[in-house]
Amino acid sequence: MAQDGSADLETLFAEAVDLPPADRSRFLDDRCRDRPGLREEIDSLLAAHARAGAFLDDPAPGIADGAGLADAERTLGPFRLIDVIGRGASGVVYRAERVEGDFTQRVAVKVIDAPLASGDVLRRFRAERQILATLQHANIVTLIDGGLAGDGRPYLVMELVEGAPITRHCAERRALLPDRLRLVQQVCSAVQYAHQHAVIHRDLKPGNILVTADGVVKVLDFGIAKLVDASTPAADATLTAGPRALTPNYASPEQLRGLPVTSAADLYALGVLLYELVAGVRPYETASRPLDEVLRLVTTDTPRRPSAAPAGDLPYDHGQLRGDLDAIVLKAMDQEPARRYASAQELSQDLDRWLNGLPVLAREPSLPYLIAKAARRHRAAFTAAAVAAVAVLVGLGVSLKERQVAIGASARATARFNDVRQIANALIFQIDAAIEPLPGSTPVRRQIVSQALTYLERLTGDPDRDDALSLEIGRAYHRIGDVQGNPSLPNLGDGQGALESYRKGIAVLRPIATGPRASRDAALEIGRVSLTLANVATFIGRAPEADAAVREAADIGDRLRRANPHDDAARRLVGSAEFQAAIALSDDAALPHWQRAGDVFGELLAEQPADPDRRRNVALVEKYIGAIYGNRNDFTTALTHFTRAQVLDGQRLAASPADRSARFDVAIDLANVAGMHWHLGHRPEAADEFERSLAIRQAIADSDPKDVQARSRVVYVHMTLARLYDEMQRTTDALAHARPAAQLAESMAALDATHAEEYADALEALGDAERDGGDRVSACQVFARSRDLARAALTHAALSPSTISNLDTIISGDTSRLAGCPAK
Repeated sequence: MAQDGSADLETLFAEAVDLPPADRSRFLDDRCRDRPGLREEIDSLLAAHARAGAFLDDPAPGIADGAGLADAERTLGPFRLIDVIGRGASGVVYRAERVEGDFTQRVAVKVIDAPLASGDVLRRFRAERQILATLQHANIVTLIDGGLAGDGRPYLVMELVEGAPITRHCAERRALLPDRLRLVQQVCSAVQYAHQHAVIHRDLKPGNILVTADGVVKVLDFGIAKLVDASTPAADATLTAGPRALTPNYASPEQLRGLPVTSAADLYALGVLLYELVAGVRPYETASRPLDEVLRLVTTDTPRRPSAAPAGDLPYDHGQLRGDLDAIVLKAMDQEPARRYASAQELSQDLDRWLNGLPVLAREPSLPYLIAKAARRHRAAFTAAAVAAVAVLVGLGVSLKERQVAIGASARATARFNDVRQIANALIFQIDAAIEPLPGSTPVRRQIVSQALTYLERLTGDPDRDDALSLEIGRAYHRIGDVQGNPSLPNLGDGQGALESYRKGIAVLRPIATGPRASRDAALEIGRVSLTLANVATFIGRAPEADAAVREAADIGDRLRRANPHDDAARRLVGSAEFQAAIALSDDAALPHWQRAGDVFGELLAEQPADPDRRRNVALVEKYIGAIYGNRNDFTTALTHFTRAQVLDGQRLAASPADRSARFDVAIDLANVAGMHWHLGHRPEAADEFERSLAIRQAIADSDPKDVQARSRVVYVHMTLARLYDEMQRTTDALAHARPAAQLAESMAALDATHAEEYADALEALGDAERDGGDRVSACQVFARSRDLARAALTHAALSPSTISNLDTIISGDTSRLAGCPAK
């Protein structure tokens, strides 16, 4: 039986509906004792279920494909309905079997209680049904077929699953905590897969998550909520807080407020589900409460930590939840969508970290926390490491009295030096890499950089260091520089500090790269450091130093490639030098460099076609070449290059769905392809590609609310879609994108002139949409605001030429638009 107080209304209904009437009454008397409101709701559902049974006894006109058919021939398409197996907020589910064709197939048929009202809605329903049919995942119930009954109600034919709701499955089997977490990981896998295919569940709850007898999770009703929304009149499409589109116990705060639903809503529901499974009770009890009270509970009250909740009937120590699992659950359930996990996969990975004793993303990173986790995971090894760490501290200033007694001065110096070398490498290449992805890790990374630089200075100052140590130090300075200010990686924003580290690394490497025993590895490292230095120097406006660094890298690559034509690292260095040289040049001058880089990277990819880095290098070159042809108005050629990039980046994303870089690259590709379709007059295709790009960018931005660049990228696509829809005379859609573009841009406008320009541009797009929608008064006010913002931004210091040009264009455009406005 399910745990007392933990099963939701739908789960209790599912258990009660299969019982004989007498047993059903006793069951509900026991389970709903002291909860009369819940009992009333279940009784109401059972009554509705009984009425729905009449559907089989006396089908509504058109449900059977013809009037007056015999009972055995009650059909929907090629499927005969057998009996009712469930009823949800959106419709009735029947057990059915195929009656046409040469094989027998048992299925579930869901008839949605909302007739399709118009041709446009019907097209949307069919499009969404097609999307759902493409979801082929081991943990998602497969959509087999679908259509319309004679009365206009849509129906869906799905895989028939024999299983129990996940909460009941865990309770009946007395599942241990790790087993419950692994079941949730299966749910996460299904949700992640669907989100990658732009499908949001919207109503995740135990009743929609079944577990088969052999422990396989099957998630039901993926995307059904959106299909139901598609079947309602447009005026009702935003009423998502009603019972048909969500279950209050698992609905996110934004859903209850009636705000647009994103993938973050599914993450919240996963958090509630996880809470219920590990704690044995739900974070909030909303049964029988009015919606306004539910809204207050979910949007203002912070739930108790799972470890502090009254423990249900659990087969494990409730104290195991304290700390990391508390943090994981509450992060998934955060009231602010941007502070939840960025994806279901991130949540699953954090659960995996907990299962393996590793630090979790949900916890604030700190050195004591990381050390404690390491100590618990590897007690013996950590004891030895702790001894080494103490030795380092001793060598760096703590009393050496005991050590001096034990060893002589020479041995002591050698041991201290080796300890410093070991701890420097650990800090730079292991600890920093481990905490880099953790939210809020910047202060700790600054501390690591500061301490690591101190250690490196001591190592560099050793007059007797060998070539191996010099190479080690050069690579360490390269890594530290990247952490300090490499704009292509998560960094601390210290570009000048990065340049200093790169220069020190090159200085340490140069003697062993050019001496009598010239080292290939040292020469390669100088080339790599030089290209990274060029990237940073270009970024902070030091063009001469960047040019010199690129030339040195190219010379090293050519020399090493001549020595060994099959040296992949040397060939890649040559391609990277061509790439970096092209970055600093204008279109016509850059094209030969891009083509040479493409030739090198293409050869490397052909030798290892599944390598993600090689795919990305070729894709980047294709994007830059596509942009050059786009600027020449050769949109067909540009589209060819952008499409090649999209294919390559799509392959990377398919291989690593959580890769943030791959996700963003695909978003860029979609927008590039969309832009060329627009120029070529393929506007519906362009709109579809831009919408897909927006969905990915929004998810990336939601995953890190402090990432201003990611938010600006969302603004750009919103603005672009507003202008495209305006051109297509789809004013409602144009406004639906122009308004959030302006709101989001306004939140960043005070940062600098570039963001002020972005806000003025967004206002101009909003004014165009309002004007074409008939609201000329508001449009004129918006145009005036846009012009004034652009004029004010021109007074900022140190504007780039492109920013000045863009601001001038906005001012000119707004002035022209205002000429058609009535005088005040």
